[in-house]
Amino acid sequence: MGQTDAGFTAIETMMVVAIAGIVAAVSVPSISGAMQQYALNGAREIVAAEIRLARFTAVSTNRTVRVRFDCPGSAQLRIVEVVGDPAVDSASDRCSETAYPFPDQDPNTDPTADGRIVYLPQGAQFETIQDLEITPRGRITPLTGCPTCAPTAPPATIAVTNGADTRTIAVSASGRVELP
Repeated sequence: MGQTDAGFTAIETMMVVAIAGIVAAVSVPSISGAMQQYALNGAREIVAAEIRLARFTAVSTNRTVRVRFDCPGSAQLRIVEVVGDPAVDSASDRCSETAYPFPDQDPNTDPTADGRIVYLPQGAQFETIQDLEITPRGRITPLTGCPTCAPTAPPATIAVTNGADTRTIAVSASGRVELP
């Protein structure tokens, strides 16, 4: 009986490692791009869900609310109740959870329907914003970006970007939220 050699030579092993390295180098950029697109789509879904939640909050509590973008900071949003008092509704710290905590600590003092601060995924930010005001009947009016500004004509368009790509959310006056 003859003796057979089992295993791989050093050259064969180096060839397999080199091929694996080339495949990895080619696939990493496409995986990275896919992850960025996934995060951007996730950011758009988060914003759409918060707009729907704000509409539900307005109708279920019979109160007018606003969805404020870049509030209190960049790439953040918050649902805030409109109480009809300009000192509260236009306060510079209106989006602050310190000044207006969530959950509400005193249900007998307005505002009582403020939401939590929502953060977009890392790398995502708002490109185009129109704060939204939602009535107790579920009607949505886009604002020009500040809580005391005049309303603009619906529909509203909110754009979320990661710097390389942009996704939009369209909101109709009747409250329909579309992800085109």
